[in-house]
Amino acid sequence: MTQATSLREDQRDCLQEISNVAMGQAGDHLARLLDSFVILSVPHVAILTPAEIAMAVQAIDKDNVSGICQGFIGGGIAGEALLIFHDSEIDDVARLLNTQRDEGAQLEMLLDLASIIIGACLNGLSEQLNITLSQGHPLVLGQHCPIEDLIRINQRRWKR
Repeated sequence: MTQATSLREDQRDCLQEISNVAMGQAGDHLARLLDSFVILSVPHVAILTPAEIAMAVQAIDKDNVSGICQGFIGGGIAGEALLIFHDSEIDDVARLLNTQRDEGAQLEMLLDLASIIIGACLNGLSEQLNITLSQGHPLVLGQHCPIEDLIRINQRRWKR
């Protein structure tokens, strides 16, 4: 079986809307947890090569970031969710959660947040698609590094 290398416009629009609803649910969950307003952008859906992922995320910002991914599988779907935290915002989140600002506490906070955000998003996707998705443990891809390094170091892991 060959893998699709592109999406038709109607497929992309459908996946983008499903993703938008799921992200909205995750944002709502996070806002309630933090008792704070959460701003979300509309998700962009595409099938990308590792090089294309690198180009897309490098356009986001030049600040140092920390990246976490979490695999999921179920209903004939398998993938990884990638969550990127800007280091400039980690202190703000730690303050909202009354978390210590040492490195160990921040790492634990990032892993917990990733699990909450990705879990809520995957729940939203699975509910809309009427499937069950199982998720793995979050994995730290890198901390306090330029986004280019985060992607370059992990490119070998990704095919599409």
